[in-house]
Order: sequence, then structure tokens, then C-alpha cells
Amino acid sequence: MLCAYVPDAPLTPTTTTSGSNVTITWPLPYNGGSVVTGYQVFLLSSNGSFILESTYCLNSTTLLATRSCSVPMTVLTIAPYSLNLGDSISVRIVAIN
Repeated sequence: MLCAYVPDAPLTPTTTTSGSNVTITWPLPYNGGSVVTGYQVFLLSSNGSFILESTYCLNSTTLLATRSCSVPMTVLTIAPYSLNLGDSISVRIVAIN
């Protein structure tokens, strides 16, 4: 019997602008021998720390199925992210099984 392992981190996510939103997408990672049951999306804030985005990228069946979420740009320019328009958006995705 094989034991399941922690899934790999998804490959580099991509970000695209769509209207007034930033859409984040990522490919399906290797699941470590057990089905991926969720994802956590972290965004880099202006102070250099990654913050869990749990409002627009809430772990749900939709997030699990599409491996994407959209965050309004207005959210990214206020606390806790405090990014300036034109700043790069850095994303970290964690797969859960």
C-alpha cells in the first residue's frame, strides 16, 4: 500500500487583468497520490509579506474546479495589500489534500 504525500506546489500562477479585476489562474499540480481537496491563494502585500486572500479566492468547489479566482483591483490598492496601480502582483498558491 502506498501512502499519499503532500501535493506539489502548483506551477507558477498567471495574472491577467479583466476589466477592473485581476484574474489569477494556475495549472493542476501533481497531487502526491491523493486528490487535491482545496487551494489557498496568498498575495504579496506592499510590506513584503504574503497574505491569505480569503474573500475573493475562498477555498470552494468553484476554486477547486477552475483553479482561478478574480480579485477587484480596488481591493489590491487598500490594506492589507496596499499596492499601487501598476505594481506587479506576486501570488503563491498552496494545494491541499
